[in-house]
Amino acid sequence: MGGVRRTINVAFIVDDDHPVEACLGQWVLVHIGFAMSRIDAQEAERTLALLTELGEAQAEMAAMAGTPALDNDRPA
Repeated sequence: MGGVRRTINVAFIVDDDHPVEACLGQWVLVHIGFAMSRIDAQEAERTLALLTELGEAQAEMAAMAGTPALDNDRPA
């Protein structure tokens, strides 16, 4: 997200019909470093838009509460 690239484990989405090589260039839903499912470009676009919207909402709530919003691109 946001241009961040990470190494992920694709074991959950690889099988005889979908070898590792078929993952290159594909959109996947990732949770804690594991590709959980393959998604198409439209679903990826909707998901990215929703995540962006959630981040904006989080920043607005933090501003109302007088606390800084979390910066997910910066280590805690």
